Amino acid sequence: MHARYRVGSPKLAGIIKLMEDAVENPLDIRELARLVGISARQVERLFREQLGMSPKVFYLKLRLARARTLLRQTVDPIVEVAVECGFASTSHFSHAYKRLFGIPPTQERRSVTARNPSRTRRKKSARRYGGARG
Repeated sequence: MHARYRVGSPKLAGIIKLMEDAVENPLDIRELARLVGISARQVERLFREQLGMSPKVFYLKLRLARARTLLRQTVDPIVEVAVECGFASTSHFSHAYKRLFGIPPTQERRSVTARNPSRTRRKKSARRYGGARG
């Protein structure tokens, strides 16, 4: 974890791990702070100092990176990808995705499908379902 994100703080590494484990149902920054035993302000400071961004921006990028992987490796409907990555609204997901990657999820899906038509849909039992937040 430390090497992947180049963080020197075990607390920050712990927060990132919690974020990765809670992509579908994103945790509030205060809750993340509580879980690792520091203040929300300390969380903000650690992210800014070591990663150059707020925890909120990092979390969003993490969720969108997961969505990109799903769009490229599965044929799951875009709405399911959005929900699985913690977005309550497909519209919000599409706008955030386009802002980060420069293309909407539908275009990402089309370009990947053209290159690799053998992708498959995952079994529903392998997916987690639950509430989502945007």
